[in-house]
Amino acid sequence: MQNGDPTSPFNYANAGFAFNYQFINIKSGKEFCPTPHFFQNLEEAEFAVALYMYMCLKGYSPDKITILTTYNGQKYLIRDIIHQKCSWSTLFKKPSKVTTVDKFQGQQNDFIILSLVRSEYVGHMRDPRRMIVAFSRARLGLYVLGKFDIFEVYPEMKATFAQFKKLPLALHLCPEEKEQSKRASDAPVPENGVRVIQNNQDLYAEVQNLLKLTLSH
Repeated sequence: MQNGDPTSPFNYANAGFAFNYQFINIKSGKEFCPTPHFFQNLEEAEFAVALYMYMCLKGYSPDKITILTTYNGQKYLIRDIIHQKCSWSTLFKKPSKVTTVDKFQGQQNDFIILSLVRSEYVGHMRDPRRMIVAFSRARLGLYVLGKFDIFEVYPEMKATFAQFKKLPLALHLCPEEKEQSKRASDAPVPENGVRVIQNNQDLYAEVQNLLKLTLSH
């Protein structure tokens, strides 16, 4: 459904993405807990940062991007990786916030990257109130990272995850699409130029390709 205002960003697809929202199944991600309740997932953290870097290189403003997670341990891990990967260049800067779902209640941003962290048990995301907060913070784009099969089985999450399951569970990118997409938000996905991202290595390869193009101009 398009917005009545033809200039509204809600009418257009997110540039560089096949879909305006996706659940991205990080099958290889493993939760670990170095201290009690300090859950982390390195694969998801790396993926979240690579996705943020991709968005920066596609022209998205960092202050329009928030990275959310469900545990403090993951928040600090993502912040560390951003410092390692992004601090060398002004191309990336810092996202608007890297914080937890609980701390972001009552706030929104245009684009949300959400790391669910857990790979063995759902943990405190089984609380429907927390789930509603997590999935309702984005205005224009929501990209959720997690292990799909441990979340979809819970009755509290069934309706939400049925929506996610209508789309592919691997990230679909359109790296050659221009910064400001004129593709309608409800238009079919382009048949050509879509890259299916299976893992962190695939995503970092796209980041490196975009970085080379950006630095050469």
